[in-house]
Amino acid sequence: MRCGSPVEPSRRVASTMPIHSRTLSQHNARCRTDGDSIVRACSDDADWLVRGDLRPDVLGDDAPNWFALTAGSSAECVKVGHRRAVWRVRAGGRALFAKIVEPGGWRAGLKRRLVGTSAEREWRVLCEAESRGVPVAAPVAVGVSRAKAGCAVLLTEAFEDAESLSDVWQTRVEAHGTRDRLAAACPLLDGVARAIALAHDAGFEHRDGHPHNFLARRDEARSYEVRYVDVLGGAFRSHLSAVAVARNLAQLDHFFRGRVTATERLRFLRAYLGHREADRSPVAAAAHERRVVADVAVARAAQAEMLASHRDRRLRSDGKYFSRIRLDQHWRGTVCLALERRHRFPESEVPDRTLADWHELLDAVAGPANVGGVPAHFAASSGLMLVPSDKYVAMACLRNALAGSAHRRSFEICHRNRHRDLPSDLVLGYLERRCCGLVDRSLLILPSPSRGIGCAGTPAEVENQ
Repeated sequence: MRCGSPVEPSRRVASTMPIHSRTLSQHNARCRTDGDSIVRACSDDADWLVRGDLRPDVLGDDAPNWFALTAGSSAECVKVGHRRAVWRVRAGGRALFAKIVEPGGWRAGLKRRLVGTSAEREWRVLCEAESRGVPVAAPVAVGVSRAKAGCAVLLTEAFEDAESLSDVWQTRVEAHGTRDRLAAACPLLDGVARAIALAHDAGFEHRDGHPHNFLARRDEARSYEVRYVDVLGGAFRSHLSAVAVARNLAQLDHFFRGRVTATERLRFLRAYLGHREADRSPVAAAAHERRVVADVAVARAAQAEMLASHRDRRLRSDGKYFSRIRLDQHWRGTVCLALERRHRFPESEVPDRTLADWHELLDAVAGPANVGGVPAHFAASSGLMLVPSDKYVAMACLRNALAGSAHRRSFEICHRNRHRDLPSDLVLGYLERRCCGLVDRSLLILPSPSRGIGCAGTPAEVENQ
């Protein structure tokens, strides 16, 4: 491995160029606020930017192959997502998190050529945030593979003994009874408020402020230290407007709705405003608090609709929750792989199914002996009920081909309602049979009534279950 060269301390301009480009010799990275320099280095198969004091741990002879981590004594897979995986690795006696990013499609390739891989972009945000005093996971190194275009890895220091904000709230606050809950919640609310206030004072907006992107750790004084993680979508501005502040606060508030009381919500907002605007007079502070409460309420409604619309788009694509299915005899449709709103509509007896499971259950529907409708030998033990349509007339066939069958609309209406936490009888999927481009038959897939699954109740009722 060739030795790295330190970035000149006087050049404190964050890089906007991919580190794997031909301008590597001109690449500069922002130095850490504690004086540790960032050095450039090359391993056998990658180009790196790495903290100088940690280069032996990251790129030494005993360092792991960061682009091919496997589960073992020093590496543990924490999370696997779309084209990325997060590992917890011990290297040089310290714990690090490695986020490995895989190449995407042509859009991702174009973006990578213009602004670098997502790992490089997140590295730049982390360095900028750390230099401005925003509490984030400390950046250690970023590497871009030369052997596999678009593959990159981002290394950050592990925030030891920390848990996600969602987990801490559940174990440290919700586990307490009504009498002790407020005493347990106040230190955590203040720690989160302090972290967000520091970020906003620095002009940083996270843009994806859900509770799993905050890590919280309790210290000896029984208060909480909170840090941001997964800051790829973060943005810096010279000054955050009132709209941006309300939008950022509403993101976290939306994810905690139904889990926090009105008192806890107000205490959090007052702690946040106290960390940012402690010099206001009591009268001015009260008036400003009312304005912020109103702005957050508006932003929370917009956030909820935006997330619901995003979930709606999943209905016609393949993903974690829904998948399109193709059967013989021209049957096509969409089925549920997993129910994404179980915390609001807890149908515990409806199992998640893979696409292979659905094929095993539904292939009989498309058998040549089954012209349309429910096969006589369809097993009730599958926990499903199939509702066939009558054979559509000519005009209905044309209308269904253009706008979808009534069963397709029932499926989409069900899940659009549930995405907005509106009670609706559960529909697990639909099938349509096309003949000469026209939809002449359809099937609605419901959970079996024997399982007692129907309308899950109002959101308030579900919340109290």
